[in-house]
Amino acid sequence: MRKQLSFILSKNGGDTEFQRLQSFFAIQLIKYFVRYVPLPASIMECVRHGCRWYSGVQRFEVMVDDHHWTYLAGGRGEVILFIHGFGADKDRFGIFLSAFRPYYRIISPDLPGFGENIPIYFKCYDIPSQVNRLNRFVDAIGLDKFHLFGISLGGYVCGYYASEYPDRILSLSLMDSMGVTTRIPSDAWTHYLTQGRNVLLYQTPEQFDELVSFLFFDPPPIPRHFKEYFAREGKRVYALRKKLITDIMDGGLNLLDNRLSEIRAQTLAIWGAEDRMVHRSAVEALENGIKNCRSVIFKECGHLPFVEKPLESKRIYKQFLESLDR
Repeated sequence: MRKQLSFILSKNGGDTEFQRLQSFFAIQLIKYFVRYVPLPASIMECVRHGCRWYSGVQRFEVMVDDHHWTYLAGGRGEVILFIHGFGADKDRFGIFLSAFRPYYRIISPDLPGFGENIPIYFKCYDIPSQVNRLNRFVDAIGLDKFHLFGISLGGYVCGYYASEYPDRILSLSLMDSMGVTTRIPSDAWTHYLTQGRNVLLYQTPEQFDELVSFLFFDPPPIPRHFKEYFAREGKRVYALRKKLITDIMDGGLNLLDNRLSEIRAQTLAIWGAEDRMVHRSAVEALENGIKNCRSVIFKECGHLPFVEKPLESKRIYKQFLESLDR
């Protein structure tokens, strides 16, 4: 497969007017509740259930070894396994899943240590350990071969998994993924080295604001009462997240550097050109290291293309899936 690097502008070609209207009204409804209803926890729960309904997925659970896995699933056909990033959970993909459920079986789990998948403090949660647990999970729910889609930390897990179990992977998609050495350090990494603070760890509204500025090219307006809610949540899980970050860093931040050649699956790298968490020069490493890798970089987009460029991200991933050599 020929490698290609594309810069995609903001445009909606390929999506129907009805789809655009659906997404527009869904987003406007969420914005209304976030801005005017002063009950953040209840609103977030309503949004979660609303996104599940819209995407046609339901919550399931299964005990695998010593971890209680919860996951969303729906649809029929070939399986796409969606893996979330650090500090996120199975619901983070939101209505992005709705574009694929009519044609595929969608599965989105909580990784151990996140969401409802409660960690065990004396266990290690570095990338190899998480990949081993993920493999035990897919065995437990009866998966054989599947497509993998991961963002950020989830992309790191997916890339490592694809190198460890290449025969199980139908395709691999990495969105703003961690795991490789970048030619240009990211703003977040530079901030950590110079200021001594990891922006993923926050306990105050101001620190949460800072994280949002690193995640988005155009940060969304967030009401003060929501910032306070997220800050309280960040403070509540601060020790846990610090332990998880320590495990990941001690285990190695760039383990994919020496494993990319082991990835045999056709691969798509999707990036935001203005990503401040993982610099877009990571795409160069992926293209040079993975034999069958193509890439797309969105202009005016940060670390979360599926949020800032939802229609474009859906279209690009659909086109990739449809183009695969079967």
